Amino acid sequence: MKRFLNTAAIIITALPALADVIPDPLPNGFVEQGRFTGTINGTDVTLITTGRPRDNISGLRLYRHGDHEQLEMFEISASSDFHDPPPEIPWSIRMTLRTDAATDELQLVIVKAFDGDYFTPLMANTESGYMKTGQITLQNIDTAKGGYISFDFSADLVRWEIAAGIDPAPIKGDLGGHIEGHYEGTVPDWATETYQN
Repeated sequence: MKRFLNTAAIIITALPALADVIPDPLPNGFVEQGRFTGTINGTDVTLITTGRPRDNISGLRLYRHGDHEQLEMFEISASSDFHDPPPEIPWSIRMTLRTDAATDELQLVIVKAFDGDYFTPLMANTESGYMKTGQITLQNIDTAKGGYISFDFSADLVRWEIAAGIDPAPIKGDLGGHIEGHYEGTVPDWATETYQN
């Protein structure tokens, strides 16, 4: 086993960085809105957030409360969908940042990582409830008018089964995962929404 892992490490080292194989421009009218660079389970990854303005598709959205503009929620998706050639593991992530009403500070409350199976994600969720799981650390968050956001984070992830027809639950015996890195992106005007309670 040790010999196999050493050989695999040599092969991975020889591959080009994922950031080098993302086409520019993106095909089919898609544009890059943000980027995650970091590691998942110790492997370097670069995942991009994309949108297609003509169809109002956005992987980065900002929701503001109409009466309290400081109350915000960012929904972020990033993936390896446009990598060419595709990576061995088709990683994608989803994250939610929400303003803590008590402190008026944005908190990273949900991190999900998918390795090709959307019914068994690796998750960390700090919000109260029966799906509270894993641990999340958020640092160096920076936001600005115009929808800009950047932050560093890490999360210890637990694999859950969330298939239709069953009660979501952690998968016993699974080793879980770990993600850490930096995200930076800008929400386009057409992906910013104001809501009322």
